[in-house]
Amino acid sequence: MKHTYHTNLQIKYKLGISDTETIKKIPRSTLYNWRKKDFSHIIGLPNIDDTEIDIMREFLSKKN
Repeated sequence: MKHTYHTNLQIKYKLGISDTETIKKIPRSTLYNWRKKDFSHIIGLPNIDDTEIDIMREFLSKKN
């Protein structure tokens, strides 16, 4: 049976801000596909620049 993952988890992995414990549970082939996946079809994602990505990384890295 194929396991599916939420898009948010995939995007967090692509941005490099996902939890390492969670990532350890995901098959390497799936992670490879996520690295190669084009997320530009998601609304607003093509317009994000590097500054906004850095802001998202900082925001999502906070535990509180």
